[in-house]
Amino acid sequence: MVYFVKAVGILVLTLAVVIFARPATIRSFIDFAKVGKRVYIGGVIRVTLGALLLLASPRVIMPWIPALIGALMLVSGILIFSLGVQRIHAVMDWMRLRPDNTIRAFVLIPAIFGIALIYSA
Repeated sequence: MVYFVKAVGILVLTLAVVIFARPATIRSFIDFAKVGKRVYIGGVIRVTLGALLLLASPRVIMPWIPALIGALMLVSGILIFSLGVQRIHAVMDWMRLRPDNTIRAFVLIPAIFGIALIYSA
């Protein structure tokens, strides 16, 4: 499970670096995710990764980090299902209209989460 936490951290950090370098990536992903009910795929991924991080947290050096990030992911995944497609699309539209530097500032948060996961494992 330690390798799983490290792998999730590396994946999150890699995606954050890609979006930081090229903010148009998140815009194209938003366009992709807004088709039909694809946003629910993101909800399933968040709930699954959140639950797995919670399960893996006792086996790492600093268990509170994956537990905290796992809980945040689990709650955000549940929110995707409870808010519904229209509200999630409204948030996605809001994010899509942000300037590049604002997107770069927002993506620093998942980059820090990725670094924290790598460090904790």
